[in-house]
Amino acid sequence: MALQLYSFMAHSRRGFTLVEAFFVMLFITIFTSLSLGYIQKVRQEARDVRRLADMNQLRSALELYSHSQDSYPLGKNILIGRESSALDARGWSTQPQDPVYLARTPIDPLPSATDPCVKNVAQPCAYSYSNSASTDYSIRFYLEHGVPPLSAPGTYQLTTRGFRP
Repeated sequence: MALQLYSFMAHSRRGFTLVEAFFVMLFITIFTSLSLGYIQKVRQEARDVRRLADMNQLRSALELYSHSQDSYPLGKNILIGRESSALDARGWSTQPQDPVYLARTPIDPLPSATDPCVKNVAQPCAYSYSNSASTDYSIRFYLEHGVPPLSAPGTYQLTTRGFRP
């Protein structure tokens, strides 16, 4: 009799109960929601690191241009990377001519950043270059999360004196 009862219980306990399945689904949901938040933060930081690398690349190209041309290219709120594709002897151009200081201008890694950055803009925007005097320039860009040395999100500018909020 005991053997028959054990045999019956062994066959009736093959799957999960509804409560066990609910807790497994709850655990998977919580784990997924926590992971997605972390992944979003990592993606924002990665785009910010790329933006800072782009700024350093643009700074190097502008310094080469300045040493060769004795000034920086003139312009106001020029959208970098979309309308202009190169920095050459004439400044920002779509068809580069020798000498070329930067063959392809970098674009903001966020696809929705299409409008040029202007002062006090609090949303993602594309890189924009301004210069009204031949001795200085300003490139505005946006950080989503912030990475050292610029640890807060928002609009920043790169000038001949470095990064400024």
